Order: sequence, then structure tokens, then C-alpha cells
Amino acid sequence: MAGDEINPAPKDASKKLAAGEDEKGLSAVIGHLSRTTIGPDPETTKIIAEVDRHKENVRLEGFKQLLANRDKQNQRDHEFRLRILRHRSIKESIVTAVSVIGLALGLYLYITDKSDLGGYVLVASLMAFLQTTTSSTGRGGTMADCTLRRQGV
Repeated sequence: MAGDEINPAPKDASKKLAAGEDEKGLSAVIGHLSRTTIGPDPETTKIIAEVDRHKENVRLEGFKQLLANRDKQNQRDHEFRLRILRHRSIKESIVTAVSVIGLALGLYLYITDKSDLGGYVLVASLMAFLQTTTSSTGRGGTMADCTLRRQGV
């Protein structure tokens, strides 16, 4: 048997017992057959512990990779939001500057003899200016601004 090949002492003890040479042979055979511990032998326990430790290490490494991937995704999301905010700020700055110039031009045209054209330029510039300022405060804005707000950007 496989167990006897690993530990030949009980086999030898049983041969000596059968031959009547050793009185301690009976205690060796009984000691081999009846174990005092419950569960697997120490070597099997060691292997099981190593397997469990390996499993936990693999799970830990997987969790570390998951956290690293989440951090990378969060960084990409953050950079995307910053880029959108920069583009929005540039767009709003340009529209605000053009609106202020339009307001000044409309006021100039309204004061001079071209009051019809000046009134239209003044109203259009004022509407563009109000649209820009209200979209940056969150009280209005274009469809794209509403979509970005829903997405949390």
C-alpha cells in the first residue's frame, strides 16, 4: 500500500509481532492504525493551507488590478471632463466677447441714424449674452449643455 511504502515501520513491527520477536510491535501496529488527531495528516494540512494562501493571493492580485483599472478609468473620465470644461469656457468666452462687441455696435447703430438695424443687433447680442451667462450658471443652456449636466459633466 502507498502508506506502508512511505512509513515501513508498522509493516516491520507486524512481521516481528507475527514472529514473536518484539513485544512492542503490537503497540506500534495499533498506534499506526488508530490516530489521535482528527482530520488530515500534517502534510496534507500544509498543502491545503498553501493552496488556500495561493487562492487568496490570486484574489488579492485580481482586486489590486481591478482597483488599478478603476483608477485609470477615473483618471480618463476626469481628463475628459476637464477637456469639455476648457472647450466650454473657451466657447463661452468667445460668445461673451462677440456679444459685448455686438451690444456696443448695436447701441452705436441705435444712437446713430440706423436705429432699425441697431435695435436688431442690440437684441440679438443681448440674447446671445444672456444665453451664455445663464448656461454657465445652470439655469438654461443648449441641448448639449443639458445632456452634459445629465451625464454629470
